[in-house]
Amino acid sequence: LTAGVVVAGDRIVHRSETGDRPLIPLSAVQVPGQHLLSDVLAAGAAANVLGAADTEMTAAVESFQGLEHAFEPVGEVDGVRFVNDSKATNVEAAARAVESAPAPVVVIMGGRFKGGDLRRLRELIGERADTVVVIGEARERFGEAFGSVVRVLERESLPLAVQTAFGVAPPGGTVLLAPACASLDMFRDYAERGRVFKQAVARLREERATTREQ
Repeated sequence: LTAGVVVAGDRIVHRSETGDRPLIPLSAVQVPGQHLLSDVLAAGAAANVLGAADTEMTAAVESFQGLEHAFEPVGEVDGVRFVNDSKATNVEAAARAVESAPAPVVVIMGGRFKGGDLRRLRELIGERADTVVVIGEARERFGEAFGSVVRVLERESLPLAVQTAFGVAPPGGTVLLAPACASLDMFRDYAERGRVFKQAVARLREERATTREQ
């Protein structure tokens, strides 16, 4: 068995030759996304080395709600979930986000390409995504990489991409911002891109609420 800090059953434990010592119950983990659990494991390992008590670790994990723009839940509109992972600026980070988002997924991607092989995402996109909506300088790259396995729609701005993604999202689906690109072609940084995404979702929510009241 692997020694160290690992997930065993419903908790994070410190595994050694003498057995498993419970550290943190998984029920205490508030951050969404399986890929972010590795960050909790790393923090638990560091705290364990420093001699923190399991109760202290559990309390710290329970109080941590995650980081803005890192697989950040933005709420629901008419049953469609929205997730902001503007910080997913490369192919690997985008892959982890797509893997973790509740399927079926409409993914908003694009921006200034930083390099890497988008074709590595083809199988994952084909399995989990309903549609990919692309923006920015690199949008043609995404059509070339994914066009044969999923519908790819180009839009001129992120707010338009949000509107389009919501319009094509299946019932119970997720709209995920996971650009796989830098933001500098359209935004000051990834944080501004994430804020624009959240503002677009908020406007969409208000519009839908107004429509229902009429």
